[in-house]
Amino acid sequence: MTRVVARLDPPSSKSFAMSPLVVERDGKLEVTGFTEGSAHRGNDLDQNKLHELIAAGHATPASVETNFPPGASLVGIWIGRAFGALASEIGVEAPPLVVAMTTSDDEGSWGVTSVKDAWLYLDLWVGRALARFVKTAATDERRMIAKAMRWALPLDPRTLAASWSSAEQPARELQWQRQVVRGVSSASEQQMRALLEQTQRVPEPYQNLKVVAFSGGTGTHREAMVRTVTDARGWGRVSFRDAIVRRLAAGRVPSKAELMRTGQLAVDMEAMSLAVEVLGFAEAQSQKRIVAVDSVRHSKVAALLKWLAPNNLSRVAITAKTEVRVARLRDRHLDPDAILADPTEKELDVLEREADVNFADDADPIAVADQISALAG
Repeated sequence: MTRVVARLDPPSSKSFAMSPLVVERDGKLEVTGFTEGSAHRGNDLDQNKLHELIAAGHATPASVETNFPPGASLVGIWIGRAFGALASEIGVEAPPLVVAMTTSDDEGSWGVTSVKDAWLYLDLWVGRALARFVKTAATDERRMIAKAMRWALPLDPRTLAASWSSAEQPARELQWQRQVVRGVSSASEQQMRALLEQTQRVPEPYQNLKVVAFSGGTGTHREAMVRTVTDARGWGRVSFRDAIVRRLAAGRVPSKAELMRTGQLAVDMEAMSLAVEVLGFAEAQSQKRIVAVDSVRHSKVAALLKWLAPNNLSRVAITAKTEVRVARLRDRHLDPDAILADPTEKELDVLEREADVNFADDADPIAVADQISALAG
């Protein structure tokens, strides 16, 4: 068990950022973050020194229990309130944080995730912001977008290009970048312009993809319904379950308990990576009219899918009576109490309420396919 006890270098409300964490493992304090130098900050760190950092404003106390494995590279991911407001104003909403133990205060919201996922959050948002930037002609709006990008990844080449393109004096902006930013000394106006033009040519991810996300607990016969419906209509089909299986040892069939445990850990540690992976497999089938994304078991993961594919996502829940599910679980020699109490099963009622449409497990698959087809448009 790894316990997060503090965040170092608390970011401001005007930021979308990562921050190093102080964690307690086996009774010892360590610092983990997004650079190799983070670990050195934990040398000789003890409770007294940590309290000094907190008193000086260089750290914020926290208490987050995680089930991340020992040695995992953890980081705090933060979305400041001012950043969120600016992101909404420019029409590039900040992503929902699907991370371990999200907490909020007057300044913003933060949680614990893997370094890989934190970078992905920032990278995807900046990419979407730049796509909005190149489609916008209004000078004031372009400058607001560039400002928001600087609040996220200020030294990213895409941010630098947007800042240069929207500056009152582009030549002066480029000169400043060459003086201040490492690696930009040889940057030219042609390179900046080429990056913006390339962004304008390349379509945003998932724009040509119609996704129908299916939720429903173990024992609802959801998988069978999805398979029947997609086979009947020739639609594509991908599954979060398959993504979890790929994370386990090849050449064997994992147990239900192992799937649940690994799936919950993946949602806690790498929800964004998981969602992008599944949508990537879906996009490979974008020639199909609709692609079903099966086994969505968390409300926040559904929200993440909606953020990634905002214009092309519909949600369906498959339901069954509890006594029917219990009987089916027993027929499969599974413990109903353990299954129904698992974290991967606890949000089913929320997913049902949030779904665009619910279908009973004994619904006619052809009628289900017709309604889904109308729903997806």
